[in-house]
Amino acid sequence: MVAAFDSWHCAADPRLLCTFPPWHDAGDLCTGCRVFLILDGIFAILAGVIGQTPPRLWTLVRGIVALLAGAFVFANPVLVAGLTASVVVSVIGVMAILLGLVEIVAAIQDHKQIEGQGWMIVGGVLLVLIGTALLATPLLFGISMVRVLGLLAIASSIAMIAFAFRLKDLKSALMAPETQEEEVA
Repeated sequence: MVAAFDSWHCAADPRLLCTFPPWHDAGDLCTGCRVFLILDGIFAILAGVIGQTPPRLWTLVRGIVALLAGAFVFANPVLVAGLTASVVVSVIGVMAILLGLVEIVAAIQDHKQIEGQGWMIVGGVLLVLIGTALLATPLLFGISMVRVLGLLAIASSIAMIAFAFRLKDLKSALMAPETQEEEVA
């Protein structure tokens, strides 16, 4: 009830997001997860008993496992919320590192075709640094994920905007010979 009230207020005024503790969202996630797992387990067990699925044994096993997982989430919501947050932060950290490395490699490989590849390298290095920080302390960054993602978005956006201006200049330079040929013809 309190989490729904908090969510309603945040939807009405986004500035209130800073005033509510981040574990309210994790609690909402755990509530949805445990309800889904318990209902999925019940329906899978019913389907296995009634025989509406060809592999009845595996459907029963899946239902029992889902029911036990739902009971575990129901009994330990704080533990599950912490694990979920750290896993999500770790996945985002790995993704940021991989994207940063791809950006750096692309800038180095295409350095002859484009100007301003330094901005791509800066963006890639920032992504690698932020991803490494996320992997180093996932629980710490899980609590302040909004700020970390905001910094990541700002840093990457600045690098990409600068790179886009360089590409615009490159397009103008490439289009100039074509317009000269049209004028001659």
